[in-house]
Amino acid sequence: ADADAAVHPDRYDLSSLRLLGSVGEPINPEAWMWYYKNIGRNVCPIVDTFWQTETGGHMMTPLPGATPLVPGSCTLPLPGIMAAIVDETGNELPNGQGGILVV
Repeated sequence: ADADAAVHPDRYDLSSLRLLGSVGEPINPEAWMWYYKNIGRNVCPIVDTFWQTETGGHMMTPLPGATPLVPGSCTLPLPGIMAAIVDETGNELPNGQGGILVV
């Protein structure tokens, strides 16, 4: 039944869902959009989290209703968490440029 729900979510009553979560590996934008449209019915925010076992808790995640959702992104650091994207030598990079995440 669980595998069937992933293939045919329209066969199930999902009206009680209010919030969706994504944990573990990063979710690509295409999968995020499918999840949002087919499971969340275009209304449930997706809390896409970034954290590691070593950190003991979430480091970056959208705050439902307060943070704009971005498909494929865990969005912003939580209050009190400092994060940056740097190059191989540790220099901070401008917004929109890929690099190494440091927390």
